[in-house]
Amino acid sequence: MKHIDALLNRHAGQTIWIFGKGPSLDDFQVASAGEVRICINESLRAVPRPTYFFAHDEGPIHNVANTWPEQCSAILQLPRAIFAEQCGIPTDAIFVYEKRYCDNAVRDMNAASLARHRCLYGNSGTVHCAIDFCRLIGATRVVMVGFDGTGGYAKSIHLPDGGAEHDRIRRDSVSLLNALAIPYEFFGSCNADKSGGEWVHTGAFPVIAAYCNPHPLIFWPEREPLSSSERRPEETACGEIRDVGG
Repeated sequence: MKHIDALLNRHAGQTIWIFGKGPSLDDFQVASAGEVRICINESLRAVPRPTYFFAHDEGPIHNVANTWPEQCSAILQLPRAIFAEQCGIPTDAIFVYEKRYCDNAVRDMNAASLARHRCLYGNSGTVHCAIDFCRLIGATRVVMVGFDGTGGYAKSIHLPDGGAEHDRIRRDSVSLLNALAIPYEFFGSCNADKSGGEWVHTGAFPVIAAYCNPHPLIFWPEREPLSSSERRPEETACGEIRDVGG
């Protein structure tokens, strides 16, 4: 196994496509997506030529292991990485990181510090670690597909009825993308019957905003303030560069 620091700036300046399991995945022409594709959970079944795979639970790992795409790398926390190896995912395709849950000091790190500490910011869902991973690999824009619906899965991934509340995940993701100042777009179904995918909710020039901790009763131990080399530069409304510390 390797660690995520080996991937620092691997895709500098590129647009990264992140795929979820929501119904709009069925409406999207995947061939129109760029080369760098991150698949969340079983969306790996429906997306050709995936670059990275994220999962926080053993179920999705088990569900995709038997048909693992040769060119894909799995980005996993250590316990899940060990499980993935046991399921037959090649060891050299696995990269390990530590998830720091709602740790704003990690959210405010720059890419080099994320790599040095081998950690990613996470909140309620797997996708938030994937979004932070986009910073580490040097993304300048993120496009998200399949993050819609309130409990439905895309038919193309052949799962039983059910699913996550993708609308909530999308709202949380928008907050994080804004906080990280990453330009973004979403492709999603807006119609009542969840058909007819279209482009919705774009943030070409995201507003710098604090990401609110949805669990205010969780307190983090005090940490040493980030050094100036660890803080990420952030643009203000007037285009100046300022540091955001821990």
